[in-house]
Amino acid sequence: MEYAFVFLKGVLLIHISKNDFLVNAGGCNASLATVSVVNRCPRNEEEWTTAAERKNCGNIKHNCVFIQYHCVMNTWRNKTIEVCAQAENIVGKVCAEFNIGGARIQRNGNGVHCDSCPISYNSTKSFKYQECYLKVKTTLSTKLQVTTNSLDIDFTTHRENLDTVNATSNIEHSSSNIEEGDVNTITIFAVCVVICLLLFILLTLKWRSTIWTTLSGIFRKALPASENDSLKQTLETEV
Repeated sequence: MEYAFVFLKGVLLIHISKNDFLVNAGGCNASLATVSVVNRCPRNEEEWTTAAERKNCGNIKHNCVFIQYHCVMNTWRNKTIEVCAQAENIVGKVCAEFNIGGARIQRNGNGVHCDSCPISYNSTKSFKYQECYLKVKTTLSTKLQVTTNSLDIDFTTHRENLDTVNATSNIEHSSSNIEEGDVNTITIFAVCVVICLLLFILLTLKWRSTIWTTLSGIFRKALPASENDSLKQTLETEV
């Protein structure tokens, strides 16, 4: 009985170890800590090299054989991610993806066919097949992109309309200021004319008697007495 128990325990341990090996075959748990979501992946070898240097996978501590920079879709095809992982050979004209559960790079087995991909290629060369990244955007990001573009167009139109209204308002305000200035100028001029006329009339009334008196004195000295009396009467009558 005891031997049977030991045998069953051994079989169970072998079974667990076998399953664990299958799950982690080709995987590297250290890769999980390097996963980061990016807006897009490199589009050529130069960008790929720059991104790989920035990611610096060579300094990641791990117990795996060899990990390298990758930029691929995830298994749900809703994100593009950068990760330091072991390279895999992708077979069957399909895209490469990173399986977080298995912590490994693998071929996409969900019908994401890649026309531009060769029959077999190394996963570190994924940048050569931009079709795979476009599939991520096409399947899940198109609606978001269209909405963003619509918002941009609406905002631009609103801003142009606002600029037009402001320009029209400024023109009308300027015209109003000009008309108001003309009215003010005419009013001031009219007031000045009226004041001048009033002053002229007042001065004329005030100095009229003095002027006539002075003139009568002059003529009275220059003319004979009889003519002076006649002039006096005339001047008095005028006054």
